[in-house]
Amino acid sequence: MKIIFKVGANHLIGIDVGFSSIKVAEVIRSGKKFQLVNFAYEDLPEGSIIDAEIHQLPEVTTALINCFQKSGIKNKNVVLGLFGPSSTMFKKVEISQGTKDEMEDQIFWEAEQYLPFDSEDANIAYHMVGENEGGGIIVIVAAAKKEMVKVYSDLVEMSGLTPHVFDLNLMSISNLYEVTASEDEKKENPNTLFVDFGGQYTKLMLLKEGIPVFSREINLGGYNITEDIQRKMGITFSEAENLKIFGDGQGNYPEDILTIMASNMSNVIGEIKKTISFYMTTVNQDNIHFCYITGGSSLLPGLIDKLAEALEVKVKLFDPLAKMSISKKIESEALDNFVRYRGATALGLALREINE
Repeated sequence: MKIIFKVGANHLIGIDVGFSSIKVAEVIRSGKKFQLVNFAYEDLPEGSIIDAEIHQLPEVTTALINCFQKSGIKNKNVVLGLFGPSSTMFKKVEISQGTKDEMEDQIFWEAEQYLPFDSEDANIAYHMVGENEGGGIIVIVAAAKKEMVKVYSDLVEMSGLTPHVFDLNLMSISNLYEVTASEDEKKENPNTLFVDFGGQYTKLMLLKEGIPVFSREINLGGYNITEDIQRKMGITFSEAENLKIFGDGQGNYPEDILTIMASNMSNVIGEIKKTISFYMTTVNQDNIHFCYITGGSSLLPGLIDKLAEALEVKVKLFDPLAKMSISKKIESEALDNFVRYRGATALGLALREINE
């Protein structure tokens, strides 16, 4: 879903509009080397984003403007990530060989079978990955509601920026994996699962030898845990969020908080296992070989062990900066940790270029 308005810097600024904050990232590429030269984030007021819809446009616009001012980013050409199971769609399809028009007709017909909304209300884009064993064409299809694209486009333009590309947040993970993973790693772990534990959604992306083949957004996230703590402890949302993230401030969690978090984690892990098992059975795929996790809730105590036990596979925190240098002007322990655990989507989006 490309919207080209004017020619500017070849690289784009990645913008991730999340449930609790906006993240912006600027990544410079030199050959096969990448450097994070600018990054900033701004917290959003509670209720600004609900189910991927912007409910407080002025506040979100102000936060986005503040991100650019704090980071000192001068490039106004941006790529913005979209998300939400009722507003976006991603699918790998396989079509037969033919003329360009014939193949495009097949692609759009296949896409219409999986859209969660009317095709007339959709922006649909596709990328032909290669041939399958039978000589057919493997195609990655992405779609988003036109209404959603319009709202987020307005947000960007109201902030004085130029939208060049609208991408799906899920696809940003495959962009990063392409940069961080070696060819040996892709061969050793051909079926690699990424789980992004966000505020409102838990996003799944399955890569087969580096190519995205399956995705799903589960309507459970860190927000559910915070709400549960708030309700059961009789405290404010902000106090519940702090308890979830920091515990008592010394890295210790009261037993009742651990119980609440464990119950919620079991729910989302159960949905992850059910979703992946169904997919693997349906397409007759091998088991998952490795699992990376990222997102704001990925650091919850016990999450890695519980997920590893459920999926029967090694689980590791994904480091988006593993093969990326960081500009000295943004180096700090606090920002470094934020980028590593909450900035993957923004970094992945920032790898897009205008001429793609």
